[in-house]
Amino acid sequence: SRPASQPDMAGGTRVCAAAITGGAVRLSNDRPWDVIPVSDKLREMGCRVEETADTVTLEAPERLRAFSRLQTQPHPGFPTDMQAQMLAVSCLAEGTSVIVENVFENRFGHVADLRRMGARGTAPRAGQFVHPLALPEADGGAAPRRQRFLGRRGFRWRSAERRQPA
Repeated sequence: SRPASQPDMAGGTRVCAAAITGGAVRLSNDRPWDVIPVSDKLREMGCRVEETADTVTLEAPERLRAFSRLQTQPHPGFPTDMQAQMLAVSCLAEGTSVIVENVFENRFGHVADLRRMGARGTAPRAGQFVHPLALPEADGGAAPRRQRFLGRRGFRWRSAERRQPA
């Protein structure tokens, strides 16, 4: 069991997974207040998110929009443990997102892996990552972009709702 002040990031990770795949998810028996900072950013990206006392429902749009700025903060602010997931979601968004890490230094270690998958972005100063449109849209469609992005790391694209290991 975790202390009451420690948020559960599993729910946030699940809603990010639904957003990145263009799908939908309903989390039951979860703690929706733990994902509120994440939900707010996903709404800014165009996702429809509804929270009740014990459920969170997310439907992703066909095309995600970039969020303007995400700054990690100690609880109850935006959780630093969700920064990597949100950066991955922003890789498929149209526009420029800025992520500022205020809690831990060197928290962008995952960026090298995203770059190997084709993501682009810069780190203009320590603790900040500016992410313009990560993957080129040669064909103009979000689903093929998701397929190319997810397919580079051993995932076979099956539908907008799910992906399975190759």
